[in-house]
Amino acid sequence: RLFNLPSLVLTIPTHSCLPNLKGFHLTFLKFSDDESIRRLLSSCNSLEELLVQSCELSNLNKLSVCHPTFKRLTISGGYIAPSCEVEINIPNLVFFDFGCVYCTETRLSLRNLNSLSEACTYIGFIAMSSNYCNDTNSVFDVMRALNCVQSFHLTGICSEIQAMLQRPSLIPEFPNLTFLKMGTCNAGWENMFVRCPCLETLASELEDFGPVD
Repeated sequence: RLFNLPSLVLTIPTHSCLPNLKGFHLTFLKFSDDESIRRLLSSCNSLEELLVQSCELSNLNKLSVCHPTFKRLTISGGYIAPSCEVEINIPNLVFFDFGCVYCTETRLSLRNLNSLSEACTYIGFIAMSSNYCNDTNSVFDVMRALNCVQSFHLTGICSEIQAMLQRPSLIPEFPNLTFLKMGTCNAGWENMFVRCPCLETLASELEDFGPVD
């Protein structure tokens, strides 16, 4: 665990090797460049859990997390620049917490998350253009990539997801979802419930609605 060091710039040596490391928590750090993340992941062949919390990410051109042994991934509390490309490609991931604020122009790719059972995500887009349709499609891409989850905690409701809820044809189906927790309730949520045939429990941060018939 490396934390509480806001002045520390994380630079990974070229020939680093941590073959037995299972978990790595990074808090309040700054990544030196794109290579620092690539070297970190390539040096940890057995890593199962990575937490990147409140780290400086704005100087990255590409944030790529592609690792076959990962089971838990948390990236939260940071800001991702519009020019950054984010790629998450983890076939064995079971828990994913993504809580960063990023622009709709940010290239976000979430792939091969079919093993995912629990997800927590903060939908907090910053629209940098007036192309509202594409902004809504960006939300759809995120939701569709996570549609295999059984438990979903969705916070930070933005205008783009509200627009998606008003267009039922854009809402992906969540065939395995049994528990849904929302940060707030908005008009159009009933359209999403129709897309969750196995939903058993619905909750919000304000109140617990209990079992769903």
